[in-house]
Amino acid sequence: MSTKVVKPSHKKPQVKACLKCRLRKVKCNRQYPCSRCNESNDTCIYGENIVSQSDDLSTPHHIIPVGTDDREETRPVGVEPSTSNHIGIERRKWAFVDWRKLVELSQLKTKGPFLKDAESSLIEHLRKNPSILGILEQLRDLLPPLGICKTLIQRYFSRVEQVSCIFDKAQVEKCIFDLENTNKIPETTLITLLAIISVMLPLGEPPMEVDNYVASTGKNVNNICSEIDSKINNFLQDEDVNRLWKTNDRIRLHALRAQRMSRTEFRKLNTDTCIAVHICCFKNPIFQRMHSDTGSEAKLWLTVCEIDALDCVLNYCPPWIQHDVFSILTPLKSYYPNDSIYEFHCILSKLLVCGLDVYKTVHSSTAVEFIDVIPHFETKLSLILMDIESNSSSDDTSAIFRGLFLKVLFWVVRKNLYQYYITVSPASVPNYEKLLQNLTQTLKQLTRIITNSINIFEEYGWLNCMLVQAIHSFYLLRICSDKGYSLEDNIFNSVSAIQAIIKRTNYSHRLWKKMYDLLQVLIGGVVSNSELEENAFEQNDETLFDMFADIFDSNFNFIVPSGL
Repeated sequence: MSTKVVKPSHKKPQVKACLKCRLRKVKCNRQYPCSRCNESNDTCIYGENIVSQSDDLSTPHHIIPVGTDDREETRPVGVEPSTSNHIGIERRKWAFVDWRKLVELSQLKTKGPFLKDAESSLIEHLRKNPSILGILEQLRDLLPPLGICKTLIQRYFSRVEQVSCIFDKAQVEKCIFDLENTNKIPETTLITLLAIISVMLPLGEPPMEVDNYVASTGKNVNNICSEIDSKINNFLQDEDVNRLWKTNDRIRLHALRAQRMSRTEFRKLNTDTCIAVHICCFKNPIFQRMHSDTGSEAKLWLTVCEIDALDCVLNYCPPWIQHDVFSILTPLKSYYPNDSIYEFHCILSKLLVCGLDVYKTVHSSTAVEFIDVIPHFETKLSLILMDIESNSSSDDTSAIFRGLFLKVLFWVVRKNLYQYYITVSPASVPNYEKLLQNLTQTLKQLTRIITNSINIFEEYGWLNCMLVQAIHSFYLLRICSDKGYSLEDNIFNSVSAIQAIIKRTNYSHRLWKKMYDLLQVLIGGVVSNSELEENAFEQNDETLFDMFADIFDSNFNFIVPSGL
């Protein structure tokens, strides 16, 4: 019986990458020239030519040029353009250009100021527009004496910059030096200095000279800050200023104001974060690709992303920046003044990525599906907690604050991991008791750390944020208590301590009076406003849930249990 012999089929070899990409072992988009060779100005070669491993590779294999995308559209290899049209042509890296630059590169002959760069046009507008000149003169009048400016700037870098490294200290000190010697600084620098002063005046216990300055103005701190912010808003609302001023200083201004809102407010939309992100991407879309260090711009982009992620984790509002963009960012030592702050930002990035993962997973899973991923998050959080504990040995006040801040953020992320299960029926998910037990333990730890460390949080400007976290946690603890989980007596002492802080701070906003009454009901008391100005709640606010919803329900950030 004859056996049929099957000849092995020989596939025609097909070139899948250029030789340079094959040597580097990276993906090639199979264009001519391919994007990687184009970026590095290398000769892009296809075919069966043998290239020695010792060939000069101008770009190391571990560096991926910024701006190339591995998912770029590919063209069939069989369709090859004529190389004669490309050989000898100078290869230049594509840059992001605006319309003005596009017209200039097209060599069109234009007249007038069209081809002026944005910075020159902005300076000309600031110095010729009467309304802008009036606003700038009013802002110069609001600038404190030089000694007060130096004190507030120094306090800013020792307080606010501990969490978000927004400004370059050397650059700000140079501005102060120029102001001292020439009494002249650029208009945009004036705006930046006043924004820092507006942030620092109400923060913590100011030095004696700052108190004396405020008293000499005949105004209180809140009025001075409101006036500065109002004038800056008027400046930014000018159409030409808003269009032309898109520098790193503008991004820093909005990042500073966005961080202040994260620290002090929780019921307002943080539009400054949105503006900072928009200008970053408008100024240079490459900001969204962070495979390599791009200097101060990369540091600023990382800072904006951190502020946005903190707002999402602490206030539980949707982030402006895509989660996948933030997850690829890596703090570098060159960004920070010392190793301690660098280690802080490394751990902070891990916590924020984990918190954003929790946020994303919660909004894309059912209650039962989410239970399956809880062990994964618990493992990640346990490793992060070990990093926090190993980096909290310093006796420096700033280092102590950073360590406490990381611990609070850790327990907030863990609270976000479990808090949803108080809204579901015990019969609908397995191990319901264990979930509520973990939530109760987390809330106890969170409130304990905040209450015991509230003075240092106040000193560094995070008082309002921590008070809101504590009050929200107290309410969830009350619900856990109603479900059968016991609370220690010191919980009531913690509630009373937070009440005392609200009373001592003497908040003028009606919202804080409502929070004071909510805490009074949480510890089983009756609402009594003999110590406060007027009844903070309406006549029909009778239940604890009504009181809580009156504070938090108008804000989509926080979970409000329903159907209990």
